[in-house]
Amino acid sequence: MSSHRPATPPRLARALAGAGCALALLLGVMAVASQSEPLAASRLAEMRERVFLPRIHRAPASAQADSLVVADVIGGPLRAAAWHGNFLYRGDAGRVRVYDCSDLGSPVEVGRSEVLPGLVHDLKVSGSYLLAAMGEGGLAVFDIGAPAAPALRHRIATSDSAHALDASEEGLVAVAAGPSGLLLLGLSPDGRLEGRGALTFPSEVSRVRLHRGYAYLSFRELRPIKVVDVRQPEEPVPVADLRDFEGGDSMASNVVIEGDRAYVWSCSPCTILVYDIREPASPRFTDYRKTGDSGTLTIADGRLYAAGDRLRIFDSSTRDGLTLIGDVDLPEIIPGFADSSQYPHELAAEAGRVAIVASPYGEDWDPGDLYEGGSLLLVDARDPLQPRVTSRVGPVDVLTDLWPSGAPDRLYGRSSVRNAGAWHSTARLLEAADPRHLRLGEAIPALDYVNDMVVDGKVAYAVQVDQFDRLEQALFATFDVADPAAPRKLGSVALGQGWQWRSPVAVSNGMAYVVGHASNESGWDNSLLALDVRDPSEPRVLSRQSIQLAIAEIDVAGARLWAGGFDGQEQGYVLRYDLADPTQPKLQARIPVTGALEGGIVADEEGAWLATWNGLVRVPAHASDGTAVKVAAPGSFTSLEVNGQGQLVAAGEYLAVFDVQASQVTLRATIEAPYQSNRSLGFLEAMPVVDHFVALFWAEGGVAHVMPITALVLDPLAP
Repeated sequence: MSSHRPATPPRLARALAGAGCALALLLGVMAVASQSEPLAASRLAEMRERVFLPRIHRAPASAQADSLVVADVIGGPLRAAAWHGNFLYRGDAGRVRVYDCSDLGSPVEVGRSEVLPGLVHDLKVSGSYLLAAMGEGGLAVFDIGAPAAPALRHRIATSDSAHALDASEEGLVAVAAGPSGLLLLGLSPDGRLEGRGALTFPSEVSRVRLHRGYAYLSFRELRPIKVVDVRQPEEPVPVADLRDFEGGDSMASNVVIEGDRAYVWSCSPCTILVYDIREPASPRFTDYRKTGDSGTLTIADGRLYAAGDRLRIFDSSTRDGLTLIGDVDLPEIIPGFADSSQYPHELAAEAGRVAIVASPYGEDWDPGDLYEGGSLLLVDARDPLQPRVTSRVGPVDVLTDLWPSGAPDRLYGRSSVRNAGAWHSTARLLEAADPRHLRLGEAIPALDYVNDMVVDGKVAYAVQVDQFDRLEQALFATFDVADPAAPRKLGSVALGQGWQWRSPVAVSNGMAYVVGHASNESGWDNSLLALDVRDPSEPRVLSRQSIQLAIAEIDVAGARLWAGGFDGQEQGYVLRYDLADPTQPKLQARIPVTGALEGGIVADEEGAWLATWNGLVRVPAHASDGTAVKVAAPGSFTSLEVNGQGQLVAAGEYLAVFDVQASQVTLRATIEAPYQSNRSLGFLEAMPVVDHFVALFWAEGGVAHVMPITALVLDPLAP
């Protein structure tokens, strides 16, 4: 397991990603005064005598955890597409999905592959086989004799992440494997792959094209296209570079080939360069076309398609050079955002039908990165003079948080998308009644911009903030979730302005406890609020007190409230509060914890379990200030839940299930994050649902930004 630790906690990093230096300019926090008189003594006694509520993240008692396997996957990065007749294959997350595009205006999903061990980076059709490059998952071969039912025939590991691939009619497969360079394999008639040769380079190989016994390679650092003789795959030999019209570096991002000509998209400047490659070892520059933007290329049936801000169609069938014959503007990737942009990563074309794989982010793209979401745009260019965008497949959902819905087979998920420096948050219902077929339901606008939420019976308690990186009003809101698909708002109360990062919530005996993190000119103002929620339609703030820590999670057990977090030096602490007066929690102890506590507390009458960067930690109920607490299980964990068997489910760099007895834990089952890459960090969280766990897998995706990419159902009952 990796010992890597993120420089910034993931949820905090996600909230801060768009804010940057602007945090220093945020205004102070609006103080929240007590909004009611203290409860009468008789009422306090009544509240103490009531049965304490169970933890709301509790799964049915039938849940087991003898072994863990991935049962399904949903969401994640979209970066690959391939045509096969009327069928379009789309690679996203850990599956290949199949669409019938007989009607380009109404593509219909008709099939999908089994769950794959890697995220699909590239797809190519070779005869009756579909080849998939799966990053760290290696390569897969599918039989598509029945196009709607791709059947896995063979899968092999590669020495490095498989970014892209191409295949020749003779059965040679070339793989762009990043730092490992070029890998060459043979594809047998029965669909099996076998290694043939390899060639390394100083730079990472990002794309590859095969043509007439030669491989044409693009590089991550935008170097000239490298030409490699692969007629003897066991001994590939570099023979030439495709230089620009002045003989210098072409800064190429992509190359496509048809007949005797190669077409290169050069990024400096944004130009399509044309080469005569009748003699591959002596390529000759012949023509160019300026485009004004960068993007990607494909070629089919005598037409060159170039997608940037627009899709341009060139006639490449004549010796007179490129002739522009069609041009269509591409719509925004995120509907409703006028300032959103797209960056096409891949193109696939066949018989005048074009599929454009695009991301809602810009050109700063690394083939090894796992960018968020994306869309697949379909263009009807059968009449190249009047091309038109006919439909959109996606955008792909990327879930960033999970909350209970009150139903045992459904959860709420949040999808957060960064746009123009701000975050847009939408809530969706995630249905998991069939654990091998996750389904995202309709959007739940009432729950947009929720920071955190718990459910007690049929009532949900949530903190909502309009924007994560703007100075907006924070609300504590209650919802009737008798119908999880249509939550109804019951009441709300203002908490203050500028609340960011997480706002953990706990509910017990008619009281709700909320931690807010508000930013002001001097830093963070962290507070613990107590609210009266006996009447959910009229929640009232009863008290507020400052906390000198960033609090990631809270939980209530008996007459104690536990809060865990860390200070400015990422030193972890757990705070224990006495709830003898539930309206005024009294701090009893401040206990240091080895390793920052980023999220996850499960409390009971005897103490609390904590998920920390240094492992699973047990804190006794009567621990005092400065008491040393021991790591009960190693690892780096970011969330902690409990199932109906009383087992602890810890998620972080791996997912672990522990049996608990007499304040001791025994490891029952584990699973590594299935979609590892050299940038991945593991699981963000795992929440029980029915007899399974729905987990979010997360990966480092940029400077000070850690982004979850996909949701998994982990099946604990599989043999």
